Amino acid sequence: MTTPGGGPAAPGWYPDPQGRFAHRYFDGSGWTDQIDDGRGWHGPESGWPAQLRPGPGPGAGGGGGGGAGGGGDGPSTAGVTVVLLGALTMMLGLFSLPWLSDEGETASLEDIRVLVDRYVVDAPGIVGAYFGVGVFFAAFGVPIVALAAVFARGPLRRALMVITGVAGGLAVVCHLLACRDLVDGHIEEYSAGPWVAAAGMVITVVGVSLPRPRAPRLDPFGPR
Repeated sequence: MTTPGGGPAAPGWYPDPQGRFAHRYFDGSGWTDQIDDGRGWHGPESGWPAQLRPGPGPGAGGGGGGGAGGGGDGPSTAGVTVVLLGALTMMLGLFSLPWLSDEGETASLEDIRVLVDRYVVDAPGIVGAYFGVGVFFAAFGVPIVALAAVFARGPLRRALMVITGVAGGLAVVCHLLACRDLVDGHIEEYSAGPWVAAAGMVITVVGVSLPRPRAPRLDPFGPR
């Protein structure tokens, strides 16, 4: 290999002339078998780990897939666990725990929805819209999008993460505002239900942001 001026090139790493890897080492007189695959592994070509080899198609130099900087291809176990925990917590708060209690009497979310639908005229703020349909969007829409984000890859994953963050944030804000307006600001009247539901929404969004596990970096020189 020569420089543009016609002289011999200095020893160093250069783009692989064969196009199979990101770089190959030039020792000043010829190309060697020392390669760098562009994904964190370098060493002799014969020692390139089989698990890093691509399937049929172009070589590793321009590789797609989940490189060293993007984490593993599979979903984060912690992310899936936290999203499911958040969804279950939300369901518990929305549909199992009491929302209001007074002198031994309790009211569930369904009781509140019936009350708002039948008896509250000109419901303040977003009470009517939230307890009519918004609560179901929070209960089912946010967890579904969150799970899709955890299992998706590449640009789709990033887009779904943004959607989950925005949708989850709006769900929490609308939930708290509707609960406040329903009781005219006297939030001390609430039992555990609405607070547990809000916590579940937050936990669901947090689960999406957890990073995926990175593929282990292999020692190019093998066990020592």
